[in-house]
Amino acid sequence: MGIYIGNVYNYNANKGHIKLTTQDEISIGDTITFERENTKYTISELMEMENDKNIVTAFPNTRVTIGRMKGNIKPGDKIFKM
Repeated sequence: MGIYIGNVYNYNANKGHIKLTTQDEISIGDTITFERENTKYTISELMEMENDKNIVTAFPNTRVTIGRMKGNIKPGDKIFKM
């Protein structure tokens, strides 16, 4: 499936925001997928949760929000980087 980067712990379907704590590095432009989805997504919005600041790369153990995600996404879903 790819490299495990974390679990969704909050999903706001209206805004398309996913919150997670990263287990591996992720960056704008990376392709990700979710365990219950067949769709691949490209990260185009990445924010550090502590200060809501847009970032280009998130390192392991960083709490982040990934924006613009729509689909059959649920809290607890595993996220993988392709």
